[in-house]
Amino acid sequence: MSLSYLTSRFFFRLKKYGLISTLSKLVNHFLDKNKIDLDKLRLDENLSLDDICLTFGTDKGFLDGKKTYDYLKKTNPDFKYENYFDWVCRKDIHNFDYPLGANYTPFYIKYFESIRLNDLKILEIGVANGHSTASFYHYFPNAQLYGVDIKNPNYLFYSSKRIIYQTIDILDHKKVKKFLEKNNEFDIIIDDSLHTYEGHMLNLRNFLPGLKNEGTYVLEDFNSTDLTIEVITDFNKKYHRKPMVYGFNTTENVFDFIRNKKYFDCRILTKNDQEYLMKNISKINSYRSEHPHGSIAFIHKKRSRSE
Repeated sequence: MSLSYLTSRFFFRLKKYGLISTLSKLVNHFLDKNKIDLDKLRLDENLSLDDICLTFGTDKGFLDGKKTYDYLKKTNPDFKYENYFDWVCRKDIHNFDYPLGANYTPFYIKYFESIRLNDLKILEIGVANGHSTASFYHYFPNAQLYGVDIKNPNYLFYSSKRIIYQTIDILDHKKVKKFLEKNNEFDIIIDDSLHTYEGHMLNLRNFLPGLKNEGTYVLEDFNSTDLTIEVITDFNKKYHRKPMVYGFNTTENVFDFIRNKKYFDCRILTKNDQEYLMKNISKINSYRSEHPHGSIAFIHKKRSRSE
């Protein structure tokens, strides 16, 4: 977390809550006491996955609770929720106006409802504040959750004995490799990080080896990038030019090439990388939600690497 951000937050709280409250908040921040302890937080066990996501504010659900919190905190002087813990504990989560989220919960239920009570090992690439991690904490009650992100751990809103977080730049191949040497054999890997073609391909190449056989790799939010690539590629073709990007394919194109075991033009995935993906991926199921950016794929690893 940057010094400029902390400074701005310090003076904001100083003006609104006074010196003692502000200093207390600052001390707790550096002592890591501001985080919401998920091990102590009690939610209704009958909550649907969508309501769990709405409670914590991840846009993976049908509605996006975090954006409403941010908006009301900035615009409503009578907003009664002083911190995010109070917001998470609000009594009636449906008693607010929310913007629409990506609505990925039906797909998560489709693929993981039957195994969600198992002792799973789950990696989330791109954690941000940790709202989706908190949601998965409750949806997968027996899972060990791993998270990587470029941000400092203090950026996370949550803590738990079942959550292991590490600061990693996913563009740093050496650090990713070192992480996977110590942490691997994941049942589920979820890529919710850069949302660019480069990020999608790099993560698929670098992290898929960390997925156990018959595990599932989930890739989110590739539709926007695909649409941009299609428009730019078509524009260049119209004038007989090449777009000079990482590849002339969309992420969905790459899925089709892997399914059909055809090599393709890509400056990130070498022929050896593509061969590995073709040999180790058994199936790719991709979907679009109603949200304009809503896109999610479930990439299934084969039973054994020799298949």
